[in-house]
Amino acid sequence: MKYIWSERLAKGFEFDKQRKAVKVLESGAPNNRDRWVQERVDVGSDYRRRFRVDQLLNPVGISILTDSDDTQSENPSNLAEGDYADFKVCRE
Repeated sequence: MKYIWSERLAKGFEFDKQRKAVKVLESGAPNNRDRWVQERVDVGSDYRRRFRVDQLLNPVGISILTDSDDTQSENPSNLAEGDYADFKVCRE
């Protein structure tokens, strides 16, 4: 599962890209870049629904990334910035 913030795709939109199920959690430019945004996701539920399975695989980790290379823009000023804190991973 891959969760993203997209400036173009609608919040809640889901799609597949290179063997990954992707879900848009936030859309558009942030109204206030100094305000924290909290996200909560149920990865197990999303995984079961997207892959139509009852049994979950054993996860081996999570990745947190910030990039702007998916914009497909020739403009070198397209930048992405992220700051992350207080992750909590909970069992079902």
